[in-house]
Amino acid sequence: MTHPMTAVEAPAPAVSAESLRALVESYCARLPAALAFREALRVVALRDALARADLGPEATLLDVGCGDGYFWAQLPQDLAARVWGIDIDERELALAGNVLGPAHAIRFDIQTGVPFGRAFDVALGNCSLEHVPDIHAALANIRRALAPGGRLILFVPAFEWTRALATVAFAERRFGNRAAMAVAGLVDGYFQHHHLLPAPVWESALRGVGFTVARTAGLGSREGTRLFERLLPRAIPAHLRKSVSGKYATRASVSEVDAVQAQIAREVDAGLLRDLDDAAPGDVAEYMIEAIVEPALGAVE
Repeated sequence: MTHPMTAVEAPAPAVSAESLRALVESYCARLPAALAFREALRVVALRDALARADLGPEATLLDVGCGDGYFWAQLPQDLAARVWGIDIDERELALAGNVLGPAHAIRFDIQTGVPFGRAFDVALGNCSLEHVPDIHAALANIRRALAPGGRLILFVPAFEWTRALATVAFAERRFGNRAAMAVAGLVDGYFQHHHLLPAPVWESALRGVGFTVARTAGLGSREGTRLFERLLPRAIPAHLRKSVSGKYATRASVSEVDAVQAQIAREVDAGLLRDLDDAAPGDVAEYMIEAIVEPALGAVE
């Protein structure tokens, strides 16, 4: 497994209490706290990854599964202007057009080809590709959409992340491993995770379509997953209502905002990204994988 930069070797991103509070409040005003927690944590990680990538002022980005595009409203405005987004949900794309611009947010299935007919410098999969049935086709098309030297930043759920859930642990203690796996399967089934793969399998899939894996790390912690679980009961009904109405009706309370901010601050203080070599099932919630297209390989065909 390729882990050239561990939490020890890579300094934690600098995040002020004021900017973190603003980020958390912004997300919690739109989403249930459980979902806001995960999204805000990824924003912090992506800000750091893009800063390390040292993108030029003309660099372009492709967001695969952009949803409502709000993720990019949390990044520098000049960067959002250079993002093109694709999704298969028309209602989400209508919202994304308000952030990215209507011409930069289109309905497109990454399994079917390369969007926009141009080469991008960066592609992002923000917990979207685990929902795509034909993952090989999706990854191959992303590679084709990237310019030589281009970079893919991928967030995906960690294999057996549910092992950190208190309900799963209780089911295992009380009823055994079969019950624990059944509870874990219900959670992952609700979130429609087609692919729950160990990090080496994701790395192999990326290499199989021509990527070079530059970095793989864990994002989140057992403590963070337990917070997510405590916040989830309010999030699920809100999520179901959104599938009908197109928007969330539930907003986070002040105490929930405080809890989310405090946990993200602890994650940052601990180094944010964690080495996976000694990680047990449930130690991290997600993988963050950075892969590049070597200059000798092509872009859009």
